[in-house]
Amino acid sequence: YRNNFLGEPGVKKSYQCYEKALHKMILLEPKAKKIKFSLQYQIGKMFCYGIGTEQNPEKAEEYLSLSAKAGNLNAGRMLGRELLTGENLLKDTRRGMKLLSECAENGDLYAVYLLAKFLLKNTEYRNPVRAMELLNQAAEGGNVSAQKLLETMQGHQNQMLADTSFRLFVGLSRI
Repeated sequence: YRNNFLGEPGVKKSYQCYEKALHKMILLEPKAKKIKFSLQYQIGKMFCYGIGTEQNPEKAEEYLSLSAKAGNLNAGRMLGRELLTGENLLKDTRRGMKLLSECAENGDLYAVYLLAKFLLKNTEYRNPVRAMELLNQAAEGGNVSAQKLLETMQGHQNQMLADTSFRLFVGLSRI
């Protein structure tokens, strides 16, 4: 319903379906064994973004933390990203960086990319050298977003060099 795959747009119907699914997942979660961490991740995501329910940052963080502790890299990455941005959860930069770093160490290339982007943007934690190492690691591992960002950065670098060279030649011609 949400993506109009059933031939009729239905935001309200979509919300009702998500609401029902969330309720069933919450009931199933304590009894689940093998899929418990997946349910916790889905429940946390729904509370985080207000899917089928009102946004609830506390519950979102609780469920995402449980799932991340069980080894779910998706939950760890999502929780880390949300803690870094402070968009849907209370901002906690240190914890966010720690979670993304743990995911990156466990081979999550998207977490490597997110950590690199954060290190490039954030003034307090800005570390371009480390960010470039991480971007190259993610790109070499096949992360398309990291590859595109590196290409864009190289394009800007080439443009800066060309502009500098042009200014140098203009200056020399005046002399």
